[in-house]
Amino acid sequence: MFIAVMALSVTVVTVFKNVVDDTTTSLKIQGDAVSNSLKTDITIESMSYSNITDITSVGLRNTGRTKLDISMVDIYLDGEYIPRNDTNRTIIIEPTTDVRNPGIWDTNEIVTIEIFKTLQDGDHVLAISSQYSYYVEDIFASP
Repeated sequence: MFIAVMALSVTVVTVFKNVVDDTTTSLKIQGDAVSNSLKTDITIESMSYSNITDITSVGLRNTGRTKLDISMVDIYLDGEYIPRNDTNRTIIIEPTTDVRNPGIWDTNEIVTIEIFKTLQDGDHVLAISSQYSYYVEDIFASP
């Protein structure tokens, strides 16, 4: 009987230890995500549209304290999501600013986004979102 009680006790302790470990890991992941979200800031520095080439060009600066992944940037033009793997968009880190970690969008580095889409004359809304759910939008006019 003693052995059965000990075996049951060890099983219960092991299960509770695993629950505590999983909870600790989850809380750390959530804490890191919240921290990164609070440290993220993106500033739209320039926007223009050429009705000759049908290209919308956007200059963005990482003004936060978080390193960003340009492959995780979401773009919305007039409410329409432009998928990450879409050939109608390009995102590059300006080579003159990409000095610290090549290929990573570090603080104060500038990214250029080009969207290849015909726009009607008038006002348009461009929204950008990072992997940490930071969201910035601006309105621009096409000629």
